[in-house]
Amino acid sequence: SDARLAASVQCPVHQRAHACARSSSTSERAGRSSSRGAAAQALGSGSACTAVAARVTVSPSAASNMSSRLASSVCCRSRHASTDACVGQGRAAPTRAQRIELAIVTADAHRELARYAEAMAALEHAWALCDHDEASAWAPRIFNEMGMIRDDTHDLEGARELFTRSAALQRAQGGDLHPQLAHPLGNLGRVYFELGDYARAEVQFEEAFRVREATAPNTPGAITALMNLGLVVGDGRSLDILRDADLRAVALLGEWNVLTAEVAENLAGTLLGLDRLDEAEQQFARALEIRRRLVGSSHPIVARLEGALAAVRDRGGDYAGAEAGYHTALAILAQHPEVASGLEVARTHRDLGLALDHLERYDEAAAEAELAVTLAREILGDAPRLAEFYTPLAQIALHRGRWDECIAACRMVRSLGPDTPLREGLAYFNEARARWRRDGAPSRPEVLRLLAATESAWSDREEIGVAANLAVLAEFRRELEP
Repeated sequence: SDARLAASVQCPVHQRAHACARSSSTSERAGRSSSRGAAAQALGSGSACTAVAARVTVSPSAASNMSSRLASSVCCRSRHASTDACVGQGRAAPTRAQRIELAIVTADAHRELARYAEAMAALEHAWALCDHDEASAWAPRIFNEMGMIRDDTHDLEGARELFTRSAALQRAQGGDLHPQLAHPLGNLGRVYFELGDYARAEVQFEEAFRVREATAPNTPGAITALMNLGLVVGDGRSLDILRDADLRAVALLGEWNVLTAEVAENLAGTLLGLDRLDEAEQQFARALEIRRRLVGSSHPIVARLEGALAAVRDRGGDYAGAEAGYHTALAILAQHPEVASGLEVARTHRDLGLALDHLERYDEAAAEAELAVTLAREILGDAPRLAEFYTPLAQIALHRGRWDECIAACRMVRSLGPDTPLREGLAYFNEARARWRRDGAPSRPEVLRLLAATESAWSDREEIGVAANLAVLAEFRRELEP
């Protein structure tokens, strides 16, 4: 039955956990809280840099929450906020460099609160303070931060252009081994990763790691660069590289650290992609315990890990356990609508729909899948990445016996230009099965054409999921025989 085939033909879920970490030149990852604290103080106090404050304001309650959440200590940047222009108090006005610095740090803090318009306004102000001069030493940093906002708002092409511009300017100003060059190179690699261009991503990550190793080898930035490289190498080195990153993170920062959690999470995601489920579950559980100790049990990051553990259960056939995990993740995300990623919420509904589909609760599964499509379309528009949400919708429609709905969803996937060959093949294969179920023998020529297109899309047997899906296709071909 089609219901029994679902596990074999569904798209891999959470192949990689957190995916590639980004790099902000505002501060190193392990020390970001202090620069956030400076920004929070600047946003909360009515001080200094009034030009920035006029452009990017945060409510007092938000500033207070940001301070308590993000700042365990305050670095020297916080003093920029108190460099008041009040001549009557005998203090000098802030220098242009201080105003630019404060604008960048303020933008970074706004971005952490998903206040993207305010963040971009602060960076535009910083760019204006540089007189829009690409020769300015600040230009590469500003464009890198702008690129991170474009990435956060799913404008991957815009992010790619900004990171490329940042890297070119940084290289022109400081050469191929300038320490700051690693930031835009790593972020550019991440964008290529999200676009599915793993070959280009590997090139960028390799270069970013080379810069880190040459300029700051025993640092969180070097570990992050190594972790990112481990996610994209295609020659079997992935696990060894990620385990090396794990050992380095624990040695440098200890077990109970954000970066250690990120490495464990990505190691788990890679193990899941290799179907090493027990090891994947151990690493996800480890990352979850670290995150809970650092930020509590109701943080959006914890929700992501609850969803990842649910995906492991789903892959292992524990569909009831997966359902419970996805509900837990959604409950946590619902507590943080102001910072929770809308795309993450959509993906969790999608994955919950697939778990319910396995439990043969098809109407509930369809409702979750339809909600996921609606939420994702609000964010992605008609980008090819929307295909990952229509694919489960097609499969669930097939299992419900809704042949026309399945065919419509499959055609939507193909019209979007699916982002992976696996999804392209699934669109042809599910339409073939729906047509055969609906029309029977008269549809055989068209069904065979669709199966040939499926096999063409699945020509790379090394891609995760393809070999198992081809076995299902062979079984379906036998069903077509007179």
